[in-house]
Amino acid sequence: AGYCDGGDGGVLSGGAVMGGGCTFIRLLAEEDKGVALTDAIDALRSGEASSGVFSADPEKFSMVPGSPFAYWVSDRIRQLFADLPPFEGNGRTIKQGLATADDFRFVRAWWEVAPTRIVSGTPETSPEEFRVQTFSGKKWVPFAKGGEYSPYYADVHLVVNWSNAGQEIKNRINPDSGRPYSNVWMLRDTEENLFFRPGLTWPLRTQLGFNMRQFPAGAIFGHKGPVASGNGDNLAVYLSISNSIVFSLLLSLQMAFGSYEVGVIQRTPLPPISQPAYKELENLTLQIVDLKRNIDRNDETTRPFVLPSLTTPNKNRSLSECALLFNTGISKVSVGAGEIQ
Repeated sequence: AGYCDGGDGGVLSGGAVMGGGCTFIRLLAEEDKGVALTDAIDALRSGEASSGVFSADPEKFSMVPGSPFAYWVSDRIRQLFADLPPFEGNGRTIKQGLATADDFRFVRAWWEVAPTRIVSGTPETSPEEFRVQTFSGKKWVPFAKGGEYSPYYADVHLVVNWSNAGQEIKNRINPDSGRPYSNVWMLRDTEENLFFRPGLTWPLRTQLGFNMRQFPAGAIFGHKGPVASGNGDNLAVYLSISNSIVFSLLLSLQMAFGSYEVGVIQRTPLPPISQPAYKELENLTLQIVDLKRNIDRNDETTRPFVLPSLTTPNKNRSLSECALLFNTGISKVSVGAGEIQ
């Protein structure tokens, strides 16, 4: 809840008391908003400071794309949207992905299908080589479609039926419109330029905050897991920036709670980065990714799985000791990632 005095004395006697513009009272975190509002007004009338009171010129709201009602930030923060380049630009692009219109039919967990029928390769495998595999019996492709809160890294645990470059999805036509039920007919440029290429992805909706993570080569992405990609850019650096507190703050000025739409990410400004800092950010970010991926090497439901931690040969430890050691290792990974951030 927010309340505004436009300077006519309707709420605060004597008109605006905070140097022009409008006075806003922010009560979102208050349980008893009526009492909090009364206290804030009393403090203003007596000239006392109050943490929930802000002064802003509404004309300055247009400094942020879409002119959101972000009265609680300074003009200096708003000016960043004019002074810094947006995320999309200079070779960087952000797109929404595939909606199958029938996930029950076209989407599976990766362990539900034969491994020999999932496209495979290395980071060096070209997008065209991945695409060709879909014409050679490998009908399932890793499918990034949102997921749980997991900044920096999350295993892509879903696959989608993309046999013959999505022929079955593309040929499932809605008789009323004459177009596919899927949004695939809108994705020609995205399919050609972004599918099977590495990038960054995030869950479209989350209540725990924005969380960008790696998007691997050899995968495609859904409408609930958009992707940011760059031509020759080091994506690890942008992965680091996008998971920062400052980036989350700039996002929060533009959006409703919990829905990180493509347009919002496209417009959010990026800071200039010096070459020494660029390299350091890259190294630290990749350390976090490796730490989190190491946990998955002991989880048989993930694709990086190697061996269950509790069955790792160790003649000198009991099963309970191995379990304790595994839990300690996970805690160390969490602490290590936090220290790097």
